[in-house]
Amino acid sequence: MTTWRALDAGRVCDIMTVWEAAPWPMSRTETLEYGVNTFGWEVGTDEDREFLRNTDDNVPDDYVSIIAGEEDPTGQIYFRVTDTIREITDESLTWLRDQLTLLIREGTTRWGKPKLITLKSGNRVAKWDLPGGARVAFSETQRSVSADFYTPDYADVLRQLGE
Repeated sequence: MTTWRALDAGRVCDIMTVWEAAPWPMSRTETLEYGVNTFGWEVGTDEDREFLRNTDDNVPDDYVSIIAGEEDPTGQIYFRVTDTIREITDESLTWLRDQLTLLIREGTTRWGKPKLITLKSGNRVAKWDLPGGARVAFSETQRSVSADFYTPDYADVLRQLGE
C-alpha cells in the first residue's frame, strides 16, 4: 500500500480564514510580506517570480503561488494540499477524492454549503463565496488536491463573469 501525505483539512481552512482577514487589496510584494509576517513562511524565487514557501506545516509541496500582475493587486493564492500522485491508480484516485471530501466537510462547518461542480473529467470543485467578498475553492485532479483563495476584488470579477 502506498502512503501519500496531505495537509490537515482544518489547517487548510485556517489558512484560508487568515487570507480572508488580510487587508485587501494588496500588491504582490505586500502579499509576500503578509505571508512571511503572518504565517512565518519564507519567500522563494524561480526564474523571474517570487512566491511563498509554506515552511511551517511540513506540507507535501511548500510552493504557494501568488497570482498578480506586476502593477496589479493580488488576485489569487494557490497551493497543493496533497502530494502529487506520480502513478494514477484506483487507490490514488480514491485517496484524492477522500481528501477533497474532508476539505468539503471542514469548509461546510465554517462557511456553509458550497457550490459543488463536477467537471467533465469527473473531478470535483467546491467553492464558497465568503461574507467579505473573497472566494475559497478546493479542487481535485487525478494527481492532487489544491486550494485556491480568490481576493475580494478578483472574486467579484469572477462573479461578474458568471463563474
